[in-house]
Amino acid sequence: MTEENIYSTPQQTYQKVERALDELISRIEKAATLISALRDENRTLTKQHAKDLETIQYLQKQLAEKEKEIERIQAGGSSGTQTGLPDGAVILTKEEREELEQRVNMLLARINAHL
Repeated sequence: MTEENIYSTPQQTYQKVERALDELISRIEKAATLISALRDENRTLTKQHAKDLETIQYLQKQLAEKEKEIERIQAGGSSGTQTGLPDGAVILTKEEREELEQRVNMLLARINAHL
């Protein structure tokens, strides 16, 4: 090492400090931008998660109601008045029930993937 490398003038020291501060400021700005983007993404995912939970709860309730209707029908009643079904009620076929179960399971998997 030469004496020139060891010692620097106040001007050189000032320039080194200024470059270091500029680099630090640049990194801080990049970090702030990234943090902001991540917060936005988190808000979006949180909202979607809440919607998915509501949908799952709704579908689970519907599924439970349909299962009860199926049980009542299988127990012996064939008309709506005998089974206690309201007018206009729709009874799911086995395929429709399976499809509804698949949708509920798919939504549960999506929610679990976000957790």
